[in-house]
Amino acid sequence: MSSSSNDGTAYGANMNQEDMMESDQLIVVDQNDILVPNVELSKRAGHTFNANSPRATLHRAFSFFLFDKTNKMLLTQRAGSKITFPNVWTNTCCSHPLYGMQPDEVDKVPDAYPHFPGIKSASLRKLKHELGLNLLSYIDNPNDDIKFLTRFHYWASDTVTYGKEAPWGEHEVDYVLFCKIQHDSNDISVLPNPDEVSTYKFVSIDELKAMLEDNNLLWSPWFRGFMDRGIWDWWADMDGSLAGKYTNDNVDFFDPPPEHFASYNLPSHGRLTGVLPSSSSSHYVNSDMYDVGFLDAKSAASLDEELMSTPGFCLEQLMELAGLAVAEATYAVVQDEEKLRQQEQSVVDDPKKPIRILCICGPGNNGGDGLVAARHLKLFGYETTVVYPKRSAKQPHYNNLVHQCQDMGIPVLDEMPSNYKEFRVVIDAIFGFSFQGEPREPFTTILTHIQEAQKDGSSLVIAVDVPSGWHVDDGDVLNTGYVPEVLVSLTTPKLSAKNYPKRHFVGGRFLPPALAKKYNVRMPPYPGVAQAMEVSNGG
Repeated sequence: MSSSSNDGTAYGANMNQEDMMESDQLIVVDQNDILVPNVELSKRAGHTFNANSPRATLHRAFSFFLFDKTNKMLLTQRAGSKITFPNVWTNTCCSHPLYGMQPDEVDKVPDAYPHFPGIKSASLRKLKHELGLNLLSYIDNPNDDIKFLTRFHYWASDTVTYGKEAPWGEHEVDYVLFCKIQHDSNDISVLPNPDEVSTYKFVSIDELKAMLEDNNLLWSPWFRGFMDRGIWDWWADMDGSLAGKYTNDNVDFFDPPPEHFASYNLPSHGRLTGVLPSSSSSHYVNSDMYDVGFLDAKSAASLDEELMSTPGFCLEQLMELAGLAVAEATYAVVQDEEKLRQQEQSVVDDPKKPIRILCICGPGNNGGDGLVAARHLKLFGYETTVVYPKRSAKQPHYNNLVHQCQDMGIPVLDEMPSNYKEFRVVIDAIFGFSFQGEPREPFTTILTHIQEAQKDGSSLVIAVDVPSGWHVDDGDVLNTGYVPEVLVSLTTPKLSAKNYPKRHFVGGRFLPPALAKKYNVRMPPYPGVAQAMEVSNGG
């Protein structure tokens, strides 16, 4: 059984590291290792880290641990020509299952547990490619002789190689595989590919511990993390490990050691950072639902006009529906964040203390949407505060929205509170899709405060329809670097959202089918009574 691409070419033939960064198509999964369909992710894109994509995109990987008959582990040192984590020592083989391979390497979870034939096929392919090791010459049946133990969800920026602005990193659901060959290490044929592996050695437990004490050696962060989270014990009880004693279906998450945090890795980033939702999420629609439908400013304005004429919606109706969608999306995000905080046990919150949300409203319709969202979030149980510096005098409805908030006990402030960093969530409802030019005071200073709270990890920022200050068609043309953690597009995404890299919701269930068709908008299949749905825009 040899692995090749679908055209029959042996994997890696006549290709270098750069070639494989482009050609390898990774398997994107969510935090539960469920496949995310219809997302193409090259190896390069899956490992590119920066401020807008601080953990790239979560994908599937494996770490293979090979042992000889005396239970010595085969360690490898990654080649200096490797683009990510060069020159580090690590376990026998670390790589990825891919789309487009024969045999198929795409396992369906949970059905494939615990055998995972796709992962095992990928490991055979890469052992041969990286080490010239034909494992099938030493074992009878890979399904029986390669033992799956567990999965780890980890990430790490390659700051040791590239510094605090590292352009590369790893973010993976990594399968741990054990295999013991009943041969002495001297009788196992290993012919390293110099573009992948610089050297190798078989080591005992004591020998590895001694190597780890040598400060002159570099180690992969995943290898150290895995060793500290079970591998030492599983290695010591090899018979139990190979008999399935430690095999489990967990996906255990961990952060890297501090030296693998880049400048753009913030305390506010959690387990879901860089994770695309799978189709199993009740709020999620596959990326192909939005291959059309991003509206430019002119089309968005035209659609709004038709909504208030052809179907006869009034402004108050649309604002109530939009604000409710923003509140629903905010609720979903906060619930996810709370679950992860509890799982990671990084912060122990007082369950009686409500989560605080700061909703900053501008003078136009976007601000009205924010006022409605604040009221609903208060009903959802959150402690909500509104900042409304320039109140609209255009229509009495805005005054009514303020009174409705005040009647709910929501403070409505004229300026940014001094304790703005104490709010867990900040909702940016300042400028909508009609905004042009540059922000003026007091909003220039307010946006600076929002970014400060975001950058130091104090607050998670949710933008309504368009991040304030962005051009509705062209995005962050002012180069502010402002990218909220969540975007809630209203009615349908605007053109600037096409390359938005983070969590993206759409609230537009009210859009009549005839208008959706006219404006080439594909409506996502909103489930149940939901007014907002999380989508993937292919970023």
